[in-house]
Amino acid sequence: MAKDTMVIGISGGMGSGKSSVTQIMADLGAQVVDADEISHTVTEGNKPAVYEIAAAFGDRFVDMYGRLNRPLLAKHVFGDREKLDKLEAIVHKYVIAEMDAQVKLFRTKGRGVMVLDVPIPVKRGFLDNVDQVWIVDADTETRIDRVIRRSNITKEQAQSRIDSQLSREEYLALADLVIPNNGSMQELRTFVSKAAMNITMD
Repeated sequence: MAKDTMVIGISGGMGSGKSSVTQIMADLGAQVVDADEISHTVTEGNKPAVYEIAAAFGDRFVDMYGRLNRPLLAKHVFGDREKLDKLEAIVHKYVIAEMDAQVKLFRTKGRGVMVLDVPIPVKRGFLDNVDQVWIVDADTETRIDRVIRRSNITKEQAQSRIDSQLSREEYLALADLVIPNNGSMQELRTFVSKAAMNITMD
């Protein structure tokens, strides 16, 4: 690693506030690579990932213009670990290829801090690309409330989506730094700003 670059992986379960931490880091000058945004791009109309998804789950999830029916697919896979794993495996290889390319370019030509915002901290493409892992953590009720407000779904649906991810303990076991996020946005910003100030490029 070049001494003037640092790649930080930010992750955490649904509703933990991972995106808020990423935005704070962006405000502080970090370059951001958002896995969700890449995932959305690689599953746009007529992209190879879309046709792999159709082959795996059925043509009803893709319209006549080659566009993915995201809400229908989400309803189909959430709460079913096997189906979710299958979907993630298809999408991840395209996401990982793009993340690899961006990290490589940053390591070669960039300076400062890059943040990889990834909801699922997989080894290949995330853990093997970062220098530190920051896990954003919040209690279960707080996460459920946030997911309900954000997605306009029931408590049971929110719980099901949270349960489909890694457990809280599995996320925390990966952390070089745990970022607590049960309080206000100002408290979160203060914590993250202090953490950013302590980053070294050794």
